[in-house]
Amino acid sequence: MSENLSPEEMIRANAEMVLAVARNEFQQDIGFDAAGVRWLDSYIQGLVDKGEVDTSETLCDNLGSFLGTCIIEAYGGRWQDTEHGWAVVLDGDLAVFPFNKVLKHLTEGAEDSVLSLFNGIPALRAHASGAGDATPAAIIEPAEPPEPGPQSLMSRIGGLFRRR
Repeated sequence: MSENLSPEEMIRANAEMVLAVARNEFQQDIGFDAAGVRWLDSYIQGLVDKGEVDTSETLCDNLGSFLGTCIIEAYGGRWQDTEHGWAVVLDGDLAVFPFNKVLKHLTEGAEDSVLSLFNGIPALRAHASGAGDATPAAIIEPAEPPEPGPQSLMSRIGGLFRRR
């Protein structure tokens, strides 16, 4: 099946898998929005806090697909394969790298949270457009980490998308 999908379709399929796992395994009815990023941030931080960090490409691909899809749904933009890997491109040259951000959150902890990227996009846009410093209209606060089930999220979702 995955051989017939474009990279963008594979990213979307991975993002939808994360939605399904959140609903089915964690009873979290989230979407591709700020609440979804808040849940993702809490999930990742919960792994970090418990020392259950898994930096596999599969996990980063799935969670990064979800993060990028949330960014596109909330702020616009599109997926693009760049010389630095897959990015969400906003407003011309402004690009964010959701897969890298997930990996950084997993390895560096809350200082590099996915929620900070999501909340910082309005300021990045303002800076890129020359409008100076701007603060996000609404900063979404992190939530309490969800309780993981008996298996990790990575063991529940497959990796359809592979970075180069």
